[in-house]
Amino acid sequence: MYKKTIQLFMFFLLSSSGAVYAQYNASLFSYCDYFCPGGALPVTGLELEGNRLNESTVALKWKTRTEINSRHFELERSFGDSTGFTLVGLLPAAGNSSVTLQYKLNDLNDFSGISYYRVKEKGLDNSYQFSNTIAVKGMGNRAAVVVYPSPGRNDAAVARITGFKPAETVEVRITDITGKRMGVKTVLYNDGLVIKLNSLAFLSAGWYILTVTGKTGTMSTRFIIVN
Repeated sequence: MYKKTIQLFMFFLLSSSGAVYAQYNASLFSYCDYFCPGGALPVTGLELEGNRLNESTVALKWKTRTEINSRHFELERSFGDSTGFTLVGLLPAAGNSSVTLQYKLNDLNDFSGISYYRVKEKGLDNSYQFSNTIAVKGMGNRAAVVVYPSPGRNDAAVARITGFKPAETVEVRITDITGKRMGVKTVLYNDGLVIKLNSLAFLSAGWYILTVTGKTGTMSTRFIIVN
């Protein structure tokens, strides 16, 4: 099941255009924060940087100096609350490299407060290490939507919606990565609205986008289902 999730994400990166892209290329840097035992240190010089491009997109990039038997990188995000860190992106690692590489990924994030990001590198022997954690500011008091847990099961994942006006009519819509509509419903907003995703549609394993639209505005976020 885990391999299936990775394959779906790779298709997303290669076939989607617009907000999400990924690549790596040669660059220069050196740093390492955390390492969790399990084998030889697979990556050195791992550091994360990021900045907000606009109201709904955060640009992340990280660098490695060397890689030995590296498998992939998991981009994790937290809003600093009880939901903790959730997986929002995944990129394959180089495997073995003696030159400095740079990886890039954009995250759909319209949260109005401070978002926290870190990268988890996993090796072929299941060892792992974390990059530094960075904070990215939001755009002030405005509407936002987040899905958690992500990855999560179809019967467990929920969407939390904030920042719309009391009793405002909002449309909640789920689409797959090709834009196909999976489910939609219209609700009256109340403060801290929480909606179970299985009330909109049954979702098989994969990546999806949840969009909330009202008079206040339109907000979107990406999430993962791992049934």
